Amino acid sequence: MQELMGQRGGAASPQNAGQQKAQEDAKQEAEERRQMMLAQILSSEARERSKFS
Repeated sequence: MQELMGQRGGAASPQNAGQQKAQEDAKQEAEERRQMMLAQILSSEARERSKFS
């Protein structure tokens, strides 16, 4: 595994670039999902709070 990481340290090979893009896409997707979840939680908390005030 270590050797593999060492090889990837240089310029990305074409197949590697595709893999990297897929990883970045997945990261971005996860980040967007997290943002949406946070927004839902916050808005539901805000609704709860406005009931009592």
